[in-house]
Amino acid sequence: HLSDCVWNSPYSTKVITSSFDKTLKVWDVQTGREIHTLVGHELEVVCVATSPNGLLCASGGMDDIAIIWDIELGTEKFNLMGHEGEVIALDFSPCGEKLVTGSMDESVRVWNVANGSQLHKFEGHTAEVNQVKFNCFGNMIVSGSIDTTCRLWDVATGESKLLKGHTHEVVDCDFSPDGWTCASASDDTTIRIWDVLTGGCIMLLVGHTEG
Repeated sequence: HLSDCVWNSPYSTKVITSSFDKTLKVWDVQTGREIHTLVGHELEVVCVATSPNGLLCASGGMDDIAIIWDIELGTEKFNLMGHEGEVIALDFSPCGEKLVTGSMDESVRVWNVANGSQLHKFEGHTAEVNQVKFNCFGNMIVSGSIDTTCRLWDVATGESKLLKGHTHEVVDCDFSPDGWTCASASDDTTIRIWDVLTGGCIMLLVGHTEG
């Protein structure tokens, strides 16, 4: 079971895939050759993200850990331990200095990419966190949860705004490119657009018939 795949942007010369076989693989898209197999997770690998400079990737697994990898060397840089549940989602900040992770333990955590240390633990969700994303400025994070809500987190202070309106779990969320709005998609079949400054829902998109 392949679980995720990402490019090594901005170069777009490699694709990194994660799998339930407990590994990740780095592929050369010009030759089709497998360059590296990344071994370090003890259970299935669920998600993968690449750093903005395309030199690192991070993976999350059912073993409750995230790992930062050197894509070029195919080596593990840091093992990020602290979550008490499966790591479901992760994202690098725009400058690549921080990594955010979301987990089945209901927490959102922020890590220092340079040394692997945990910078913040954000708590507020009451069920597993399905998605986490930085905004374009790197100062805010949006998280979406099975608890039907999203939260906007101030990275510096840990303060959060609750985005409430969905009636079933939030399966995905992301900021607009300019960072002033964010969108969430839910199993209630709707998409909501939110104002980041106020936390208010400014648009409800209805049309899907299944979540």
